[in-house]
Order: sequence, then C-alpha cells, then structure tokens
Amino acid sequence: MTKRSRKYVQPGCLSQKKTSYEKIRDKNMEQNATIFESLGLKSLANGLFGSNSSTKKKSCKLVKSKTGSGNDDVDYEQDEGEEGMSSSNSLVGWILGYGRLAMAAAGKLSVVAIMVFIAAAISNFVSADPDPLQDVCVADLNNAVKINGFVCKASFSASDFFFAGLALPQPTNNLLGSTVTPANVMQIPGLNTLGVSLARIDFAPGGLNPPHTHPRATEIIFVLYGELDVGFITTANVLVSTTVKQGDIFTFPKGLVHFQINSGKGPAAAIAAFDSQNPGVQAIAATLFAATPPVSDSVLSKAFQISYQEVDAIKSKLGGKR
Repeated sequence: MTKRSRKYVQPGCLSQKKTSYEKIRDKNMEQNATIFESLGLKSLANGLFGSNSSTKKKSCKLVKSKTGSGNDDVDYEQDEGEEGMSSSNSLVGWILGYGRLAMAAAGKLSVVAIMVFIAAAISNFVSADPDPLQDVCVADLNNAVKINGFVCKASFSASDFFFAGLALPQPTNNLLGSTVTPANVMQIPGLNTLGVSLARIDFAPGGLNPPHTHPRATEIIFVLYGELDVGFITTANVLVSTTVKQGDIFTFPKGLVHFQINSGKGPAAAIAAFDSQNPGVQAIAATLFAATPPVSDSVLSKAFQISYQEVDAIKSKLGGKR
C-alpha cells in the first residue's frame, strides 16, 4: 500500500523507447535546424527545432520524502510548466509554438521567411496522399456509391484493364472539325485509384479542340501525325503557344485554359496523357453558353460585351437554352 508521504511518479518521468514516427520526426527537425543555421538563423533554428516537446516543457526532479520508518526515500515527481500539458506529438502544439516564434520574428524577417517556418512545422506532420492499399481496385461503374472515385468490384478480369478505342482515327465531320476519344476510368475500370488516363484527339484540316480546362489533371500530348498550333493561357492572361509536328510533345499545366488547332493542310492526330484517372473537362464556350439551367443573358452580355441578340445566336449554335 502506498504511503501517504511518498511522491507520485508521473508516467512522463519514466524512460520510454521512441516510436518509429518519433525517430523520423526528430530526424526531420534536425535537418531543418541545420538548414536554418546555415542561413544565419541560428537563434530561430534553436527555438524551432531544438526541442522535441512543446514550448511548455516538463521535467523530472529528484525529491526526498520521509516514510514512517524514518528513512529518506528517493523518488521523482514531474515538474510541469504553467499549463502542464505535454504536446510533443501534438500538431496543435507545434503550430502554436511556430506561430509564436514567427510573430516574434516578424519585425526582423520577411513574410516569406515566416511562411517557411510555418510550412516547416506542418511538414513534420502532414504527408502526401497514401498509395493504393491493394494491388487493384477495379471500378464498379454500376454502383451508385461514390467515394471520391469508385468502389471496387468484387471480381475482375483482363478486360477491365483493356481498351482498343485509340487505335484508329475517329470521324471529324462536326462543327469544330475535331473528335476527342477518352480512355479514362469510365472506359477502363482498372484505372480506378491508379491516377493515369489517356485520350486521342483527331483533327480535320483547320479542326479545333476549343479552349477548355482539365480541373483535375496536367496534360501532355504527343503528336502522331500532322501539325498543330497549341497553347495555354496563364492566370496572368499570358498566352504560351507554339507549333508542334509529328513526334513532338507539349505540356498543358493543370487547370489552365488551353487549346489545339490543326494548322496543317492534312488531318492531324495526337495522344494526350493525364495524371488523373478522370481529369474532367470544361469547354469554355459550352460551359457558359450551353449550361443547364442556362446562364442569364444579362451575365453573358455584360461579361463578353455583346448584345442579347448575339448571346442568343451563340446559344443556338452551341445547343444552349435561351
């Protein structure tokens, strides 16, 4: 039975073996400290990376107490800071600690440097998206449940990973003179969770793949034959364009408006690759003038500085509702 005169030993005073996570975390913080010290920020480096606990520290101190036998018993008690809360593994504690140091340094450092400190704190706790947790997860396209993708089919076969739709050119006798044939998760269920897809784009002479965006993917094209004028527009409204021919490659950054037009005298074709199983596509003209329900004429008229009659004319050509 514990004697009333003895001090209680807090669990935090006991020797504990570090977990793999703690070892990796400590190694990352040591590396970050070295970088900041090399930049002449030694004092801040020590403040940010010099401890494996929060700014509220705990320590263990030696105490003596008298027992009923008259002998001095040696024991340990935990000495807490003003809050007494350990946060060596607490994301909130680390961010608060970094925030205090960043605010204290605001008068001496640039905003960029302060943001680097905050990013360094978060990087110790946040990792990239995990890899697939199984070999394959063939999409069950008939299941109504969607979990940021598709649920997995119970069974699958080679046909779930095969598609022959890009082998031959497709007809281009349409308004734009181009046809896009996708090869994404909707055509190849085996692409589910794999983060990749393709498409083939066929062009008649003068054919256009109109300005559009892929909200979920970067695109890279390889020209099979023909000649294309290609380009994308940055968020600063800068046009980046060039001409590509057979065997050439061009890249369109994720989410930016881009286009391809056949500038040669004959047909052209290209293969496009995406870093998403379902990159999505928004054709700018169709999105605005053929939306359901329709975007109001007043919005389109003012945005494009055209008359209501011109808005109606464009909607009628693109199949939009007036």
